[in-house]
Amino acid sequence: MKKVLIVAYFYPPAGEMGTFRTLKFTQYLPEFGFNPLVLTVRNRSVGALDETLLDEVPRETKVIATVSAEHRLLRAPRLLGVNEKWFSIPDQHIGWLPSAVRHGEAAIRKEGIDMIFATAPVFTSLLVGYALKKRTRKPLVLELRDPWTQNVFVTYPTRFHRKIEERLEKAVLQSADFVVTTTEEMTRALVEKYPFMRNRCITIRNGFDSSDFHGLERCAPRGRFTITYAGRLYGLRTAEHFLTAVRNVIRRHDHLRHSMCTVCRAEESPHVEPR
Repeated sequence: MKKVLIVAYFYPPAGEMGTFRTLKFTQYLPEFGFNPLVLTVRNRSVGALDETLLDEVPRETKVIATVSAEHRLLRAPRLLGVNEKWFSIPDQHIGWLPSAVRHGEAAIRKEGIDMIFATAPVFTSLLVGYALKKRTRKPLVLELRDPWTQNVFVTYPTRFHRKIEERLEKAVLQSADFVVTTTEEMTRALVEKYPFMRNRCITIRNGFDSSDFHGLERCAPRGRFTITYAGRLYGLRTAEHFLTAVRNVIRRHDHLRHSMCTVCRAEESPHVEPR
């Protein structure tokens, strides 16, 4: 099989959302003829830990965890309400770059890697992939799980800061042999901004692994209508409008109040007024 080096900041035991997609790639890539080797971080400054995820890493997958020159104190500007882009480009994990490139290049030459796959966020991972391609001339595939400079939740302190990141983004994309995004909208926006990406950018949506649910018993509905949101609200996103709509429906159809799930009742906030 061909060997692929996966550059991923989030990988088990990191319990962040971005971990799971990369983990599933390492589980299923062998079925498509690729043997993955993962380059990740040992001392992450952000994110929860879930040691149980280590049990899902395939035994044959080699993981290289390197040290990153970063610390939780680097989050201080954000916690104090100061835009961290003043100090960190492309993100606060840029301290991982030197170590990741050094160990990644060594792994490529020692393990006979055929291809580099870098996934972001964090976007420092893409710079690692870019540097490794420059040094080794191996094919590079980039994955954008979120937009980079087109992220509506990201603000830049000055035009100069935005221009720096846009130049980085363009250089990294130009070096890539292929780019993967998680939504069609992201693909269209990327191609519109960088027309040279038109024939080498595709979408692979997020999904679920049915084997994770094997052996589970379906719970009886117990007369309740339940809506589940499996994700995280961040940036400008809010559940206000959804909860307002739920409350308005209940006010019009009071009999539904007793069939609400307890979470919805707890979230029915009196200070959220109907539009």
